[in-house]
Amino acid sequence: MKTGICLKKCYLLKIQFFTKNVLNFLQTLNKLPIWNLVPYVPIRQLHQRNSRQVALEEQHQKVRYMKKLQGQQGALLKAPPSPESHNERSLIQKMKSDKEILQYLKESPFQDIVIYAAAIKKCSELKYPNSIIRIIEIVQSKHIHPSIIFYNTALNHLGIWNKFDLQKHYFQQWFEEQNQTGDQLLVPTTITFNTMIKGCAKRGDFKQALYYLHLMIDKYNIQPDLITCNSSLSVCANAHDIQSAELIWNKMIHEFNVDINIISINSILNVYAKCGDTNKMMEILNYSQRPEKFIPINEIACTTIISGFLKANKVQEMFDFYDNQIPKLALDNNINLQEKFLISLKSVGHLKMMETLDKNEIEKLSFHHQKILDIFENELYPDTKFKPTSILLDDIGILLRAYILLNKRSWMKAVKDVERILFQEPNYIHPLNYWEQDALDKNQILLNFNYFSTTTTCFILRYLMTFQRQELKINVWEISILK
Repeated sequence: MKTGICLKKCYLLKIQFFTKNVLNFLQTLNKLPIWNLVPYVPIRQLHQRNSRQVALEEQHQKVRYMKKLQGQQGALLKAPPSPESHNERSLIQKMKSDKEILQYLKESPFQDIVIYAAAIKKCSELKYPNSIIRIIEIVQSKHIHPSIIFYNTALNHLGIWNKFDLQKHYFQQWFEEQNQTGDQLLVPTTITFNTMIKGCAKRGDFKQALYYLHLMIDKYNIQPDLITCNSSLSVCANAHDIQSAELIWNKMIHEFNVDINIISINSILNVYAKCGDTNKMMEILNYSQRPEKFIPINEIACTTIISGFLKANKVQEMFDFYDNQIPKLALDNNINLQEKFLISLKSVGHLKMMETLDKNEIEKLSFHHQKILDIFENELYPDTKFKPTSILLDDIGILLRAYILLNKRSWMKAVKDVERILFQEPNYIHPLNYWEQDALDKNQILLNFNYFSTTTTCFILRYLMTFQRQELKINVWEISILK
């Protein structure tokens, strides 16, 4: 839903998490006097890469890291090399645009479906997901005999780009509708169902995942493998469905012929963590550490457990687990104690403590603020003392919130430090900036708070209305609040 306030010009303010009360909030801020206690700080030049691009890269980095730790292999079978198609596939790999690929496929006389599967993968790598549909249409128009590898490749890459409706549509077209007509040229495989259930996991659609699971077992008589079970648990985690997760977990232990491993442990831990059930979360941890069947855990399990404590607002229990239990677990398990994702969560715990404190509890606020600074400067980014260092968006966000929460009594006292972090510190290399170029229209400048917390966003709004009100009048044409 989109609502807008027309001022004088035509730029956009994207605030995804604000409600309609933001309009009243802005009107209230507009009535504040313009104090001149802090000098005006010029807006930093726009970065070459915006916050969204970096956030996506950091998310992909986390996914790649987790897959590496979990020992996951590619979900798709590799197409066997074909001498006839080798040159064509090599040529497609060298192409730089989807238009070039599509034109080549239209004109190519080759009927080898492997070429078209390679084209789907290349278009996905080039970030042209809509071209996947065009490639499927070309295959159909040429009456090329498909293969299960082609189908799985298409479904997988549609899921990668969150094209879940299309993914579901093609699954029905390729497997369910052809079965109704008696044409069973191809049947889905374990990989096919794992791909579909993985898509359900990304959007938390347990009902649809359960449908695929029943279809897999009852209609096609395919036994779920470990990936199927783990993906189903991920669906339950995103849907906050403990009951269904425990049903799957019990079947994994007693019925399905699967070998419980670290990925399974992390998956069921994630269910309890997202639901805030810390008691059952710790039971799973103890289950993994049984002497009779020891399953070594890694830092992903630890970060999941810490997240569960934070979700349940059990911050002291989180600190106890971090300081006392993780060092002991590290003696017998494969835990990287220097992993940044793990260390950063300790800072989140101190932030949560600061959020619960009253503005007059200065000593306690200062204690947790200093802890966050120590973690940032000594554990996460010690190199910032000597040289420019790249900082993750989440970590720079934590640092900003720490200074804002420290100054609950007078928000203006945090202005100097916020300006220093965002604009002035030469050794802090990060893309976080509320001014950003529109990805679709380079002539437009967006006031973008997508990667700021609610606390920081409210602070920045007050800051802009107080110290840069004239800048807003010059640059803002239209304010659009997205919900």
